[in-house]
Amino acid sequence: MAVVNETIDYIYTAYDVAIKCYLAAHALASEVLLAPVAQCANVVCGRNEVWTECTGCELRCTDSENTPCPLMCKPPSCECMAGRGFRRDAYGNCIPKSQCPRTGIWWHF
Repeated sequence: MAVVNETIDYIYTAYDVAIKCYLAAHALASEVLLAPVAQCANVVCGRNEVWTECTGCELRCTDSENTPCPLMCKPPSCECMAGRGFRRDAYGNCIPKSQCPRTGIWWHF
């Protein structure tokens, strides 16, 4: 039977919840649950973001279209909807690619 750690009372960001849920999933083998399951199910992502169980290929404004994506999952979290043309900007917001700052060598040609 899993033991719930009752010290986890507050959630400050979706990232905090994602890490707790990721650790909880991997801790089940040792029968220790770090986050109540209800917290994992109630994650609310920001604008233009979706909850992703296997993260790692989120594009940033500074990335090219050919940025390699490792075939390895990072902890679950909210990611920009890259398939719909969104990128993560320098401030952590998911914005349309067309609104990314036009800087760097890719924009000089």
